[in-house]
Amino acid sequence: MLKYLILFLLPIVLIASEIKEEIAGLQDALISSHQKGEIHYKLASAFYRDQESDQAFQHFLCALKLIPAAEAPDMCEEEKKLYTAALEDYLAWAGSDPVRVARQLLEKYGEVADAHHTWVHLNFLIATAYGNLGLYDEFFKRFYCGYGYLSETFLAYKTHGILCLRLAQHGKSAKERHAYKEEAFHYLTGALERNPIDSGLYKVLIFLAKDENNDALVHNYLQKMVEHEAHISRGDVYLYVREAVALGELALGQQIVDLARTQYDFSRAILAAQEYLTQWDH
Repeated sequence: MLKYLILFLLPIVLIASEIKEEIAGLQDALISSHQKGEIHYKLASAFYRDQESDQAFQHFLCALKLIPAAEAPDMCEEEKKLYTAALEDYLAWAGSDPVRVARQLLEKYGEVADAHHTWVHLNFLIATAYGNLGLYDEFFKRFYCGYGYLSETFLAYKTHGILCLRLAQHGKSAKERHAYKEEAFHYLTGALERNPIDSGLYKVLIFLAKDENNDALVHNYLQKMVEHEAHISRGDVYLYVREAVALGELALGQQIVDLARTQYDFSRAILAAQEYLTQWDH
């Protein structure tokens, strides 16, 4: 039995050894090569295959920062139509379960994106779905290909911020964690400036503001969300109303409930949020 187990594990051990040799070679090349961006990208892929996801993300972010900006190609009518529909779905579902949203996006648009690799905008959006599903090889490939063209878009800023936030949670030192957190805040704030109707951004930024005990920022995000009529996930209505009540902003809490009512015909979550708000209003 042991003999067969060894024979079974041998290919896995050999593959792992080859990956580590690849990583060592790339790290040596990084010292002298002028194509550092491409090497960082290859290191990201290699570290991911070696199950070292944090190092993979670190190198991927380095690779992104070294991509020169370029003018995005014009979308043909077919891509524009599909991209507009996919973006509308993405924003409508933002803030809810990211894994479920990713699966829905791939079910509706994944096949056509696979068939049209030159459709930069659609594949860039689909890349985020692969990332949320943990399929980082496919995420790295599509996001890297489109980043030079779309680095100033809200999707680029949001994804960059989310990756930094993950690294901030896993940093080895307090200084490293703080640096990644500051970078995450910079990019997520930039994403919100570029697209203030993305409810998923509000959720993350409110979490960051609460972590810093910054009530003024929490209030600002809630107010901005109402002003821009961002689509609120049913499950988040009560959460946002509770935050407004904690700030003593009952009128703002009512505005959140009223906004949610324009987005859903009926929701128990909205009723629960209204009941909670009414309790505090007496």
